[in-house]
Amino acid sequence: MPHYQAKMSSKGQLTIPSAVREHFDLKAGDIVDFYIDAEDRSVRIMARNKSISGYPMGYDLPPGQRPATLAEIDEAIGEYLAEKDERISRRSFFDGLDELKLPSVGRPVTRADIDAAIDEEIDARRRRAKDRR
Repeated sequence: MPHYQAKMSSKGQLTIPSAVREHFDLKAGDIVDFYIDAEDRSVRIMARNKSISGYPMGYDLPPGQRPATLAEIDEAIGEYLAEKDERISRRSFFDGLDELKLPSVGRPVTRADIDAAIDEEIDARRRRAKDRR
């Protein structure tokens, strides 16, 4: 894989190397998206100057099968996101509220007590995650 580098200016600007601009046919005003991966301190960039219809799809449909409509694609994405949200919700941190170490203060537990316990648990989990790195 080719490697290119750029130096940031005092104004926080990067000049995309000419070989990269030529490869992606980037012109002034084109949009480039940056996707950050904080875990390995890397950035993936994507040029958005071409229509997706200009790219080869990479596969042929089986005989007799038609392409999906935009409405079908939207519905499938919605179903996937709803299922993903449901899975995430089931394993939510808040499912374990009964496991929190709430203060024994001789009075009814208040929302502030619960919020403080949640904050302490989140801090403890962050410390454990940081220690593992």
